[in-house]
Amino acid sequence: MRTVLANLWHPLGGVSIADMGEKRFVFQFYCDMDFDRVVKGASWTFNNHLLVFHHLKHGEDPLEVDLLFTEFWVQIYNLPLGFFTETIAKQFGDFIGVFVDYDAKAVTAGLRNYMRIRVKVDIRQSLSRRKKLIVAKKRVLCYFQI
Repeated sequence: MRTVLANLWHPLGGVSIADMGEKRFVFQFYCDMDFDRVVKGASWTFNNHLLVFHHLKHGEDPLEVDLLFTEFWVQIYNLPLGFFTETIAKQFGDFIGVFVDYDAKAVTAGLRNYMRIRVKVDIRQSLSRRKKLIVAKKRVLCYFQI
């Protein structure tokens, strides 16, 4: 696993990976940019298992930390025109889980036909995949993709 992830992530400052047992590992990044890109950038899997990250604070025991939440970038499709706003993004984010961030760059550049939001979710719960909206007395079905 160490070699595969190090080759996949290509950390500029390097990374140390310590096996703590009980299916837990401690990743130490030596460059903040590497940490941000890996931990905050995307969801990662290894052998079809989700990697759940937690930024350890001083004195925290890695074997005692609850690994129950992770963040995903979610794409929201079929939004009516005029709904690509941060206010709507926050409402969708809080419907799916807890709103974290909104990718306004893609919307303002007109590059995508979907809204992209970052959401913190409880991995014990199933993900919502769609939401019905009523816009101008019409029902619209928006759907989500990770």
